[in-house]
Amino acid sequence: MGVEIIIYGRLAVENFKLKSKISNKAKLDKISEFVISNNGTAIIDDKFQIHRIKNVHNDKSVSIHVYGKKLDNNRDYIEGKDGHYEIVENKLNTDN
Repeated sequence: MGVEIIIYGRLAVENFKLKSKISNKAKLDKISEFVISNNGTAIIDDKFQIHRIKNVHNDKSVSIHVYGKKLDNNRDYIEGKDGHYEIVENKLNTDN
């Protein structure tokens, strides 16, 4: 669970569901999208573990993202031209 707070600007949040995965390639289905504006907040539900955030403001945006559990690792889903996403596993430095 998490929360996103927009200090300045506008961000679009897209939530995805994993449709299929073979090795380090995935097919994702977008299941929802919404925009958060100045002083707005959004709850990130655990059922949407794959999400993308885009700046849709005509200037810079400033936001704070708070997640409710320790993050030891994360995955980047890099969109390819063929509609599939390459999965890149990242181990986060949590020693501090």
